[in-house]
Amino acid sequence: MRALAQRDADYLRGLVTAGSGGPMANLASALAGVVRDKQALGLQVHSQFHDLSDRLPEDVEQALTNAVSEALTNVTKHAGTDEAWLTAVGGDGGVTLKVVDRGRGFRPEAVNPGRGLLRELRHCVVEVGGRVAIDSAPDQGTMVEVSWRR
Repeated sequence: MRALAQRDADYLRGLVTAGSGGPMANLASALAGVVRDKQALGLQVHSQFHDLSDRLPEDVEQALTNAVSEALTNVTKHAGTDEAWLTAVGGDGGVTLKVVDRGRGFRPEAVNPGRGLLRELRHCVVEVGGRVAIDSAPDQGTMVEVSWRR
């Protein structure tokens, strides 16, 4: 019940702050939209957003939103679980996003960096000056951390 209330609050906050901010009013509303989309497809996403009031450049918001969407898609495709956690924390001129699952995990060093999640995340995030870190191990789940600083 608390997760549902949090999701609805994030959605409403996004609507209120959208104003005339363009196609992507703020990161919180964009991330809430991704969470709704993934939940509609059967992935239970527990989300917490903190201090996302700073307006980021539109290309950065888009890249971060795409990265979260891709990470959650990979949970659905590969993790063998239907549950994930998304945290987004802003402040100090930047933002850090984490997508965590308790699925089957993998060995990141065994994955070709030019394919799949690694390629997609690094392409969209690094292009706008952000960083990507992936921590995973077989049977230990996966954590994808995406960060950007001004």
